[in-house]
Amino acid sequence: MLDVLVVIMARKDSKRIPEKNMKHFCNIPLIEYTLTCAKQMGLPTAIFTDFDRIKGLTNAWHPQVMVFDQPKEFQEENVTSVQQFKYVHSKLPAKTTVLLQPTTPVRNPYNIMAYIKQFLESGADSGFSVVRKHLECYTLEGQNLNGSGKDRKEILVANGSFFIFNDTYVDHDHIIHGKQLMFEDSYLVDLDTEDDWKKAEILANGGYYE
Repeated sequence: MLDVLVVIMARKDSKRIPEKNMKHFCNIPLIEYTLTCAKQMGLPTAIFTDFDRIKGLTNAWHPQVMVFDQPKEFQEENVTSVQQFKYVHSKLPAKTTVLLQPTTPVRNPYNIMAYIKQFLESGADSGFSVVRKHLECYTLEGQNLNGSGKDRKEILVANGSFFIFNDTYVDHDHIIHGKQLMFEDSYLVDLDTEDDWKKAEILANGGYYE
């Protein structure tokens, strides 16, 4: 059994952006950013995909990554994350799993490694990425309730960039279970719409990757 396994789930279809994982982001296929991040982390990595173009790219550019077919039933909307990862566990058992979502290209691998270290030392069962956002609140009449300066309210919002969880998830209904940690990273941008794509390209071109 592996101590830590990095998993990438990269299906072909996307509801909002066709073949999103192979769409070019700053002139590079989107999936390549997550594969490169995993390579820099230096941990055993597996990608599960139903897209032949992603399989070909991974085998050509990242031969160290284990490539698995993603079962068709993974595409069903009623399939849970636990069902998916029980399948992953049957192929590659691991004490701790790190799920990297391909929809977050602007991501620092060294931050992820620090979060993994924090997770392992904490005794937590699961953890997930969050970003800090300002809470914009108004009354039905349009009165601003946000305040200003130190009075302005902030919240932490889960953004789906990455998840970390131990193997006890098999006894629960979700991979996020038990004692949980939140990992805040202000640079994480999840690409779900074309607007998200534009904002993330601006952030990436601002020099986050050095």
